[in-house]
Amino acid sequence: MNGHHDAPDSARFSIGDWLFVFGLIAFAILVPALIVKVLLLGESSSFSLSTRTVGGLVAGLLAFAAVVFNLYLGFVRAWLHKRRFGTMDGFQYASGMPFLGSIFVFYAAMTLPTNTSAGVSLLLLYFLDPLGIHVAAFVFVRGLFASDAK
Repeated sequence: MNGHHDAPDSARFSIGDWLFVFGLIAFAILVPALIVKVLLLGESSSFSLSTRTVGGLVAGLLAFAAVVFNLYLGFVRAWLHKRRFGTMDGFQYASGMPFLGSIFVFYAAMTLPTNTSAGVSLLLLYFLDPLGIHVAAFVFVRGLFASDAK
């Protein structure tokens, strides 16, 4: 006997793991809440191109690029490979840019003035990102409560 035993599911994760997951969940809830509160429900303001607004627009465009890149790597690239070769043999999955789209959406939501179309666009980008913080929070929570019994 090697002295090792299987720990119960609840003891598999340390306090740090739980804090990390709760931080992910908090951020995953904070971003859409911030978008709705600031961009969709905020008071109308006149649009002016201040440095802060330009930064928000750039962050929104970078979020769009990150989400499109993640969607391409996660779904389109595999579909094209299967369509071209008829099989997934030889296909190698590639990681995109995890969390980056969510971070850019968060920054854009904090800096853009109230605008319904910008708010709806940022919400769509946030929820379409296959490597976003909300997806990571879901995966971690699912892993915490998954049973190892087969």
